[in-house]
Amino acid sequence: MGRRLAREMADGGTAVLGQVLAGTGGVGKTQLAARYARDLLRSGEVDLLLWVTAVKREAVVAAYAQAAEDVLGITLADSEQAAARFLAWLEPRPPGGDGERGPGWMVVLDDLADPVDLLADPVTPRIALWPPAGPHGRTLVTTRRRDAVLTGHGHRCIDVGLFDRAESVAYLTQVLAGERGDSGNGARANVAQPPDCIARLAEDLGDLPLALSQAAAYLLETGLDCARYRALLAGRTRALARLLPEPGSLPDAQTVTLAATWSLSVDRADRMRPRGLASPLLVLIALLDPNGIPASVLTGKAACRYLARHRTGRDGPDEPDEPAAEDTVEAFDAVDALRALHRMHLVDHTPGVPHQAVRVHQLVQRSIRETLSRDRLDEAAVAAADALVEAWPEVERDPALGRALRANTDALRRVADGALWAGQAHDVIFRSANSVAAAGHYTHAMEQFGTLARQAAQRLGPDHRDTLRARLERAEMWAMSGHPLVAADELRQVVGDTARVCGRDDADTLRARHSLAHARALAEDVPGALVEFEQVLCDFQRELGDEAPETLGARSFLALWWGAAGDTAGAITALEQLVADREELLGRDHPELFWARHNLAAYRGRSGDTAGAVSAYEDLFADRERVLGPDHTDTLANRAEHAYWLRESGRNTEALFALERLVVDMERVLGTCHIELFGVQRSLAWCWEEAGDTAGSVLAHRQQLDDVRGAFGPDHAQTAEAAVTLTHALIGRGRELRDGSRTPPSDPERRTAMPEETSQPRPARLEQALACFNEARGLTDPEESPGVYGIILHDIADTYRDAHDLKEAVEHFRQAVSYKQQADNPSDLATTMTALANTLVAMGERTEAREVLEQLAAEVPKIGDTERRAAVLHNMALTYEELGRMGVERAYADAVSACRAVLALIDGASDPGWYASVLKDMGDVYDAQDMLPQAHAAYEEAVRYTRRIESTSTSLITVLIALGRTSRRLGKREGETTVSGDGAAVNGARFAAAPSQPRGASPDALSDAAPTPDAPPPDAPAPGDDES
Repeated sequence: MGRRLAREMADGGTAVLGQVLAGTGGVGKTQLAARYARDLLRSGEVDLLLWVTAVKREAVVAAYAQAAEDVLGITLADSEQAAARFLAWLEPRPPGGDGERGPGWMVVLDDLADPVDLLADPVTPRIALWPPAGPHGRTLVTTRRRDAVLTGHGHRCIDVGLFDRAESVAYLTQVLAGERGDSGNGARANVAQPPDCIARLAEDLGDLPLALSQAAAYLLETGLDCARYRALLAGRTRALARLLPEPGSLPDAQTVTLAATWSLSVDRADRMRPRGLASPLLVLIALLDPNGIPASVLTGKAACRYLARHRTGRDGPDEPDEPAAEDTVEAFDAVDALRALHRMHLVDHTPGVPHQAVRVHQLVQRSIRETLSRDRLDEAAVAAADALVEAWPEVERDPALGRALRANTDALRRVADGALWAGQAHDVIFRSANSVAAAGHYTHAMEQFGTLARQAAQRLGPDHRDTLRARLERAEMWAMSGHPLVAADELRQVVGDTARVCGRDDADTLRARHSLAHARALAEDVPGALVEFEQVLCDFQRELGDEAPETLGARSFLALWWGAAGDTAGAITALEQLVADREELLGRDHPELFWARHNLAAYRGRSGDTAGAVSAYEDLFADRERVLGPDHTDTLANRAEHAYWLRESGRNTEALFALERLVVDMERVLGTCHIELFGVQRSLAWCWEEAGDTAGSVLAHRQQLDDVRGAFGPDHAQTAEAAVTLTHALIGRGRELRDGSRTPPSDPERRTAMPEETSQPRPARLEQALACFNEARGLTDPEESPGVYGIILHDIADTYRDAHDLKEAVEHFRQAVSYKQQADNPSDLATTMTALANTLVAMGERTEAREVLEQLAAEVPKIGDTERRAAVLHNMALTYEELGRMGVERAYADAVSACRAVLALIDGASDPGWYASVLKDMGDVYDAQDMLPQAHAAYEEAVRYTRRIESTSTSLITVLIALGRTSRRLGKREGETTVSGDGAAVNGARFAAAPSQPRGASPDALSDAAPTPDAPPPDAPAPGDDES
């Protein structure tokens, strides 16, 4: 700063009348001016230096008059005239004939209290006191003011601010190490201090130069170490004045203490219009967040009432008739008082940033607080709390405002919390915690309510309503943050205690019962929750009436859980009536009406009207954005649901882009570790997979698992859900690599940096597939999810089989069977047992294969779905046929029996293709045994059913060829048994047609299909869907 000052002074020339160093008390303006003046004297650039303490006009005039006497030898009775003579002497003169220039001079006007003092008055003989501009003269003013007049009329203003942190640390390090000779009080002992402790001390002192200087002097004088000194500062058991040097021990030739420095500024601000309001307003500011106070807090009715009660009434001598106080203070008076504090550099007032319009140094705040009595401090704290509640909007449209109000509440509670618990908790305490919850930060809100519950119990007693309320709110946050069982346990206790204290029919008790029902529903006790919801609704209606918000809320939750229990139509009917009632009672723009519309749209989508759901969410988004703002959590939730129903209606590309934009906005508004954000990121990852980017989906799910685990810990429900979704993504990715069916995304920007498996050798793809399946296996607990674990083992076995490692395939199929036997899914188990039998056949293990098929036969009757049971039997028939070809006794007979069982289960009229396929396979079994009449009859029936298929060319040709060969073997003429249409089909068929299905493939499941896992996550594709 010193070098900048020298540069500014040197560059000023005659166009600049003077430089002004402006800044709050304690930033070192006087020291900078003194250092610069000494440097000029030493260099010989000035012949005359006049230093004036410019706290009053009279002091400036007297100093000029004395200079006239000392320099010019002029003594006049009129000080104004003497001052004028001195200023005239400073005027630049043209050089004389001998080339002599005028003297070099510098005038320093230190601590200018009021810029008006330097101006002329045309009505009175008062002269202007600004020294003239000239090539050999310099004027330097230091002031706490930042009036516009200081930057006009050729004056150049230099703002002197705080040190930056590096400057603060460097200064403290040098002084405490005895490397500076200006520490002032003669102490020179080296005090070794840890660098990190010095940096934290600089932060504690707000990088204010005067505070740093006096604190360093105190440490040197007392011998305290830095850590102990910081503890004393933080403890607030000692006043700031007792932690700084006494006036006689100040360093750097300082003459006033830190507190006295600001006291002068406050006194001057109080003398500005509107008189007497600056100091009480600064008291309110001293209790709030130094980093930014919303303007609405300091200019609202609550703040104005406080200002009116505590107006100081300090009149200026020039306006003695102004009343000392007025009955009322208006918002514009508060704004003017802010400007007065701003002009005196006591605060920074930036109206263009309304949510953080007022900033103040933390030591200014402490200095002001320490002047207050306990009663005055408590009164001011309650007034500040009232002002915060008044400024808090009912609906937080702007997240920045909510954050600012919460930060100011926290600051208020740090310095005056006791005043907010007089008989009951002040509204601002719960309002701040509820604001955290409304912003979606459930875990943080839970912690806050837990703290409130403990404080309320200590201050008000365990049975006070505020204590019970804080416990209730904490339990509700437990449920919202993914711990419904913990919430339900806590709520049972809250219900009991509230009923005991307040009565069973009290509104607080009913609310606790309602929250308990919700927690039970979230914990999957939906039937019990529905009973409780219905009872609570009746009680709300009886005690509070049909139109009470609590009653309407109970109706909403009851409808939601009806739908969750499967009664979608009932939920829609109830929600339609709720929408109508809320609109009539609350108006079209009430947030609770928006939620009723939100839930109604969701259940319409679940009823099958996905397009209607998309349209409803688009309409609702327009209303929410208009009323709540684009960054409100409800608006963001609306966008998430809209994207979900876009995806459900088949508009995956639109959903993908909508979710990408939503993730960016949610990270900006909610942060990167938010429970709602994680859900949206999962949906986005599934959209990537559906768009063909399975590699990108896996990467996204893997990153999210790391983020969720870091945010909530390894045992949280969100962590478990993230592990499940990653497992499913890995299964899908592994199958794609194994089957070689990857379809690259159409958008090149969506292609990940993964290797292009389509260009890799098949062994490499299979190796990558095994890595995916094994990673999924590591994420799955075989005891908790034996079915899913068995599915993964089945996929591993399939991969080994594709790699022709049949031994490993059989081993993993065996393990898969053992785990699937622990799960209640006979269809799933049958799929793996069939695959195991087929692989054993391929290895030539006929005996074990036959044993597996016999075990499978016992499982078939347990399969509830008829078509699925028929598919399993069909696959068994094919495997028995293979065993028959290998010479296993009665295998052909078992194959025929299985085929007959299939034909008894399926309908040839509705599915002639499958029926014909089974008949064809039965004919093949007969043919293999040389049972030609039976084979001929089966092929003839197969021909008849195949003709019913719309596209019959290939399949009909296959059956006709088999029929023809059997006919020849029976000794009949070629084509004799076929009608004319058959010959035409054989001779005219296009053999380039698509190949028929593999032997044994049914419309529902292949022999090696992996079934759906036990419980796929919402919106996630079941791992077996791509093979069924």
